[in-house]
Amino acid sequence: MKDEQARTITEEVLVVAAGNAWPFYRLTNAYVCQAGRFFRPVRRIAFYSNKTIHGVAATIERELDDQMLSDAAAARLSNSLVPAERRLGNTIAAALAGAWKEGERAKVLFLTGVGDPATATFPAIPHRGKSAWTMGQRYAPLDLLAAATTTEDLTREASGADPS
Repeated sequence: MKDEQARTITEEVLVVAAGNAWPFYRLTNAYVCQAGRFFRPVRRIAFYSNKTIHGVAATIERELDDQMLSDAAAARLSNSLVPAERRLGNTIAAALAGAWKEGERAKVLFLTGVGDPATATFPAIPHRGKSAWTMGQRYAPLDLLAAATTTEDLTREASGADPS
């Protein structure tokens, strides 16, 4: 049996296209995407932008689908006595201050932050191809992300592009 077949995959990581999402994550420890977006069951998310998979695989702490993005919801939730509601309100306010529009519905993922012990880190992985490594989302095993020097290393052993 080949070594790669004998290797146990530690866990799969969702890697999202993240032009706006990468700086948003670093600001809020959250990821916001369209409501109803399908992800395989995973525990971690990583970000791809500027031809690089950034060296962070944050743990997904909570997933909230179909959230109304509105100034009223942000204000109401931001003033809640419940910490999770305050976090959601602050995330909605940040989303509206960025690329999202009043009245849109979204899925919100709360994530561990950079430097949190539950966040896995690895060297940034450059992509040298002409087209983007992902324009939506892909999946890669955490152990391969940790060992890869370029996205070619991931593509050779790819778990595949996700059609969604």
